Amino acid sequence: MSLVGSETNRFFPTLNFIARILGNIGEAARPAVPALVSAMQKERQWYAVCKALASIGGDDALQAILDLLNSSDSNVRRFACDSLKSFLQHADLIVPRLIRLLENERVDSVCLLAIRALIDFGGGGIEAIPALCAVRDRLVPLPATPATNILLKEIDRCLAETKISSDPV
Repeated sequence: MSLVGSETNRFFPTLNFIARILGNIGEAARPAVPALVSAMQKERQWYAVCKALASIGGDDALQAILDLLNSSDSNVRRFACDSLKSFLQHADLIVPRLIRLLENERVDSVCLLAIRALIDFGGGGIEAIPALCAVRDRLVPLPATPATNILLKEIDRCLAETKISSDPV
């Protein structure tokens, strides 16, 4: 039996609804993570599933979200970045992936959420500085827009966090 019903059968719950329920269940829903990830790939309900995975937690959920950072769809990458703050205890796995994402990312909204995630993780340490500066250098020559101004402010905030977290004690 499938985790979700077909579009034509309205008696079965949608993936969005199931993801919300599993997210509310939290840690006890960990056995459902593989089925949730599989259904997410078929149904393309990225946002609801990312939120559910973040609420459920665990290594499988984290790996599924990290894998979404490689998606060709910028919306999926945004949702994945936004979901990572639930895994602060796994900074050692997440921060390098966020830095790698920033090194190659050209979509400003994804950069913004990746930078905000780095801030959640203390700025990302010294390793994040080149990627942050590269994004800033790409934006500075562009015409100022509200979106680029927000992104530049977040880069400065992340660099400040990085300096604080990198200072010797």
